[in-house]
Amino acid sequence: MEYFRERDNRIQADFALHAGKLLVQYCEISSGSKLECKYDATLTICIFQSILTNCDELLMAMSRAQKRIWDEEIVDIPNRWGIKRNFIVKNTFIENKTYRNFLTHLRNALSHPTSPDRSPHYESSGYTTLSDSSGVISKFLFIDSPWVRRGKLKRDVSSEIEMDVKEALGKLPEKMKSILRVAKSQNGNYEIYRKDRVYYPAFKAEITLPDLVNAVLELANFLAQPVRDDWDGRTVSRLIG
Repeated sequence: MEYFRERDNRIQADFALHAGKLLVQYCEISSGSKLECKYDATLTICIFQSILTNCDELLMAMSRAQKRIWDEEIVDIPNRWGIKRNFIVKNTFIENKTYRNFLTHLRNALSHPTSPDRSPHYESSGYTTLSDSSGVISKFLFIDSPWVRRGKLKRDVSSEIEMDVKEALGKLPEKMKSILRVAKSQNGNYEIYRKDRVYYPAFKAEITLPDLVNAVLELANFLAQPVRDDWDGRTVSRLIG
């Protein structure tokens, strides 16, 4: 049986359909409301979190079935699901900038809120809002920084014991180990270096509210396709918006 005919995947597709329609409905109803009375930013984040978690199995099944598309490099025009390369403002992960990796980073970032600026500390995983000069939310900031906890490098990658950090380095993929090394940093700990700088993987994306709404609706529409009894597993029809 094709994955999109399975009962659980059909249920998840139905959830994506209703979640997307809910966002469209709210945007239409609130279009004439004052800015201080609109909650589209909160609703968009809630729906995005729900889609990436509640539809996880369906998302993975669809990405496996359409591996070539998900492993494409992100571009600005044309783009898939409203996702653009210029959303990415920082990416030190040793990887390609694919749609699969982009959504993985955003899902990790959506795990909890974070602070937009932790300098001089390291950036921690999470998401937050960025406001314009009037105080209105203009962008969302998403950070995926798996080696950092509460603004500091985790103990397995920053330690007084050299072998502990070398062990952590040894667990990384070969393509990372070949360009990274362990050395003593200025703080006295042994840490992982890339060339002459302390290395830690960090992903940051900034997305305006209209762009995020569009991306969420496009992704929900894509995930909703299995609700169609005649779906062929490839063709994407407009079901939302």
